[in-house]
Amino acid sequence: MKSNDTTAEPSMQVPKRNFRRYAFVLGIAIYLALVWWLGWREVGERLLGADPLRITGAFLIIFVGGWARALKWRYALGHGHNAAGIYFLSKVSAEWSPGRLGEFSPLVLKKHRTPKIGAWIMFDRLLEIAVTLVLGLYGLAAIRVFSAQVYLAILMAVVAAFLLGVYLLTHRQLFLRIAERLKGGSWPHRFAMLFAAISGEIFSFSKRLPVMAVITVVTKCTDLLAVCLLFRGFGYAVSFSLAAVAKCALAIVSFVPVTPPATGLPHVTQAGIMNAVEGIPYDVLAAAIGSEVVLVSVALWTSGGIAALVTRRQTTR
Repeated sequence: MKSNDTTAEPSMQVPKRNFRRYAFVLGIAIYLALVWWLGWREVGERLLGADPLRITGAFLIIFVGGWARALKWRYALGHGHNAAGIYFLSKVSAEWSPGRLGEFSPLVLKKHRTPKIGAWIMFDRLLEIAVTLVLGLYGLAAIRVFSAQVYLAILMAVVAAFLLGVYLLTHRQLFLRIAERLKGGSWPHRFAMLFAAISGEIFSFSKRLPVMAVITVVTKCTDLLAVCLLFRGFGYAVSFSLAAVAKCALAIVSFVPVTPPATGLPHVTQAGIMNAVEGIPYDVLAAAIGSEVVLVSVALWTSGGIAALVTRRQTTR
């Protein structure tokens, strides 16, 4: 279902400038406050003493992982959708948006405002969330933070919540019934009809699920290996299990509307878990996680620039 209106639905818009400013200022303020509290000299010494080879290796893993995900989008969407470009647009926008709604930012562009694009973003989100939760649950079981009874309760709650989300997002008739009760042509009505169309398209990607699932698992695991390598660069061994738990917690917090990744609060959660489980000093965490944020940002923006440049050259030929 395509719309001739070039204005994007409110829930699909790129984050407003004032929210981006709020998120950026809050994130910088929190990080600077933590560094001040821990001691500028201590954090600076950790940064200067880091192993540059391991830091570089972590960056390369992050960079290659981003392009592997872009190739997954290309495989899912096929030719003619500028998959790499809209992938990096989606990821960069998500870092600044409440509830990571910026991941739907490609739908702002009229060319890409189609049920297929929306359905793929939703499908990929479900796939990424599922793998993140599975790895997080594996990490919880491996480091044995909770008793077997508590772990089982968490497992059942996660599975139930995920299945409920899948049911709601793939239940096309639900959105159609909602649309019937809304005023035709209004934003809520158009939004409900868009999601009905998206819901109807989601299952079209199921035939390619095995390949996409493998790519998702591999890239998620390499992300965690990059974290492990990065911390080794600062002289501390972080297990794959702990990295999985910390990153799962970070992902959950980043989905809360008032705490997108740009605010820094999800990273504070990651640091708190690593300190509680492994006793990693906070000055190490400030240096390592701060470096990780910089590496991920550089990889995303550089890759997005490359994708935009390639697209521009292809369109001008």
